[in-house]
Amino acid sequence: MRKPRRSAWVVVAIAAWPLSAHGQEMEEPGEGPRLRTMHEAQIADLREMKGKYASLAEAISVDFWDWRPMEGVRSVRDVMALAAAEAYLFPTMWGFEAPAHVRAGFTDELARLGDLRKPEVIDEITVAFDHSIGIVENMSGTDRYRRTSFFGRSVDVQTAIMLAATDMHEHLGQAIAYARTNHVVPQWSRRDGGD
Repeated sequence: MRKPRRSAWVVVAIAAWPLSAHGQEMEEPGEGPRLRTMHEAQIADLREMKGKYASLAEAISVDFWDWRPMEGVRSVRDVMALAAAEAYLFPTMWGFEAPAHVRAGFTDELARLGDLRKPEVIDEITVAFDHSIGIVENMSGTDRYRRTSFFGRSVDVQTAIMLAATDMHEHLGQAIAYARTNHVVPQWSRRDGGD
């Protein structure tokens, strides 16, 4: 008998997650509020990412803003600009408009954000995440279950939000690795004795 491939199980688990979590109570780490729906969990997740990206961008010295671990990969500035671009543009893939100042398409928006100074990029991260949070927060049930195409996949919008958040968490991990390589400890992971 042939064993199922591991990748097939991962796809099934990811696809089933929003369905199994919908309507169940989930608890935020620590003393946070109880999350009763996937909708609430996604809003809380975006809010937490907003704080972590902005805090990390602030903590990394401007001296390391153009640092990259090797040629051909994103710099700190590039990762932070990407976070803002994704928060602005992912909702356009769900059928919502980007703010007027945002350029259409990731290439053009990344170019715009890449020309900004560190404080301006931090402001853009905050505004961009507020934009995404507002869209998800005000989304109707009809909007959440409407079909859309997200990077070539036909999914409902709720699943597209989950896939977008997964991608954004990947880049947050990248930013954390960049910070730690340059001896910057993310504020939310500090303990009394340092790291």
